Amino acid sequence: MDHLPTPPVPPDTRSLGAGTSTYKQGYTHKEVPRTQAVVQPPRPYAPLKFEGTSTHKADYQQWELPPPRRPQAVNELVSLPFQGASTYKNDFDHKVLSDKPHAEKMEWTPNPAKFEAVLSYRESYDEKPVVQAPPPLPFEGTPYRDCVAEVVWLAELMS
Repeated sequence: MDHLPTPPVPPDTRSLGAGTSTYKQGYTHKEVPRTQAVVQPPRPYAPLKFEGTSTHKADYQQWELPPPRRPQAVNELVSLPFQGASTYKNDFDHKVLSDKPHAEKMEWTPNPAKFEAVLSYRESYDEKPVVQAPPPLPFEGTPYRDCVAEVVWLAELMS
């Protein structure tokens, strides 16, 4: 079986971890003093009494407002008998219409010109020649020709 690939060869493990890397060769060790982690000291837990006020309520300032305005006394309605005269009738100023002459009625007369039924689009249209499409190429075989050949080849191989 010559067509199978050869298995991968593992790397040489003798040089691994032996301290032969260029990083380890070029590294110079430096002494650095250890520092303590910066942590806030824990605060003692002292439960406070709940007062039920929000910061908004605590920061609120009561402003001095001017005294509220009282509505003035409303005039009393006087009940008078209706005499058939409204304010429109009382204030209406009758104007006389001027005696302008009325427009005369005109009789319709059809246009004597011949109706041509031609649009400006039709007049400015340039007719172009119609080009026939080439005939389609003849169809040979089936679209599945390659698939069928592959299935036949696999069937022969399996038997």
